[in-house]
Amino acid sequence: MVIVATVLTALASMMAMSMRVSENNEMEQLAQLKAQEAMEYLRKERLVRGWGTFYTSLGERTYCLNELPTDITSFSTLAVTCAGTVTTLNNFVYKIEVTVDQPNQTTVDLTVNIYRYTKAGTEINGGAPFYTIHQELQQY
Repeated sequence: MVIVATVLTALASMMAMSMRVSENNEMEQLAQLKAQEAMEYLRKERLVRGWGTFYTSLGERTYCLNELPTDITSFSTLAVTCAGTVTTLNNFVYKIEVTVDQPNQTTVDLTVNIYRYTKAGTEINGGAPFYTIHQELQQY
């Protein structure tokens, strides 16, 4: 009986750990998906609108991208930060912020940060991004 109880305890522990790892992997994949979606939107706008419109529509600041605007020319109307605003996707509670840096007239550095929250709205990771991607776009 003691051996069976020990084996069952070990199995239950492994199952619980496996479920936590699986949930973490799902959250990581959703974060990658949303960050890539935001970056692809910005790449598309550079291609469709042309460099001049793309570059002048942006400013060196952080934008809230929980919802993608219809086009880059309406970027100036986006909130500077997503303070108090979160979005939910399959139990993944998050916000998306993109930071724009324009070091010169031919380069735009983009950093997309995904912040994760509990269902109650408490930030996870103590304010540090859950997932980040960075890309430099250049005029061509």
